[in-house]
Amino acid sequence: MTTAAPEVGGLPAGAATAANLHELLLEHFKRPHNRRELADPSAKGEGRNPLCGDQIKVALAISNGSVCDASFQGRGCSVCIASASLMTDYIRNLAIQDVRAFCARLRRWAEGEEPTWNVPPMLAPLELVRTHSIRRRCMSLAWEALADALR
Repeated sequence: MTTAAPEVGGLPAGAATAANLHELLLEHFKRPHNRRELADPSAKGEGRNPLCGDQIKVALAISNGSVCDASFQGRGCSVCIASASLMTDYIRNLAIQDVRAFCARLRRWAEGEEPTWNVPPMLAPLELVRTHSIRRRCMSLAWEALADALR
């Protein structure tokens, strides 16, 4: 019995080159997932970067301790919007305590405190920008808004 190779951002494992990851990041910017208003959210959070004007609002629908739906609204650079799009896809159906723990771990990874941590394959495109200190905040803003929603 053979097992399919795990996917990285929709690509088979091993096929995730920097060019492929860059394309995925651009695709999430050009056609962001879940960029909409969420009717009657259970939780809302916001993140702002006054240095560049990026602003993201996150809304969550929570049921039985898990995220049923997630959306975002706002404005930002390509990295900020793509990260929010990836985030809303990733957290769907996760338990709230797992989302909180993941937000904390992603923050440590983004800030270089856990540089060897392997992000989940779905979020691999974020690795392209983590090493660029000026783009780190752009990548983290949606996750900060998510953490704010879960406080």
